[in-house]
Amino acid sequence: MSRLFHRVVAAGFFLAAAMSADAAELVVVDAGGGGFKPGQVVSSERSLGLAAGQTVTLMAASGRVVKVVGPADTLPAESGTPGDDKTVLASLTTLVKARQADTGTLGTFRTAGAALPEPWLVDVGGSGERCLLDGEPLVLWRADGASAARVTVGLPERHWQARAEWPAGSQRLFGPETVVPGEGETLSVAFESHRADLLVHRVPAAVQGEAMRLAWLIERNCLAQAAALVRQLE
Repeated sequence: MSRLFHRVVAAGFFLAAAMSADAAELVVVDAGGGGFKPGQVVSSERSLGLAAGQTVTLMAASGRVVKVVGPADTLPAESGTPGDDKTVLASLTTLVKARQADTGTLGTFRTAGAALPEPWLVDVGGSGERCLLDGEPLVLWRADGASAARVTVGLPERHWQARAEWPAGSQRLFGPETVVPGEGETLSVAFESHRADLLVHRVPAAVQGEAMRLAWLIERNCLAQAAALVRQLE
């Protein structure tokens, strides 16, 4: 995670004075021990109880991301500085653009020269990590929709798969409503020409607002989606 907005808190240290002392709700982005799970909402007043070597990454409503490294008992509080969410959003946007410039016009941000048009479409042009909004349908996207294609969609961990015809002239294909990949599951999408294995990260309902969602996409390495969200906000 970029040091532009990512700070590490170890035992015995406190956040800067700009952080509010009032109780706030934070969302767990990632955890390595301590009984925390991604998407879990925790109060800033609760005890962490992290042992040495255990970690938890938390996100405030402003989009600020904090990684806590054990041993630690104190949870950082959300920033209470007025307008801080805008500041964090601006920093995140700058970070995404910098990474986009580093990769050039292709790479992780574009597929076959076409940019992802919306942040919550699932690009099947290659393997990688993808973020899905909780409660929203699965919508697959391909850069070139000129020709019809036979596609097999599967969830290997559940030993489930289904076949479908992707119509000519369409870049999008809706996934089945009854089978939705969960957090950490692999979604496989196989064409005659290639196969994409996608590691799915769910964006929980508690992650609201542009700053929080952009920070979540970056943290989960859904960088093409982050770039699409930045373009949408401009």
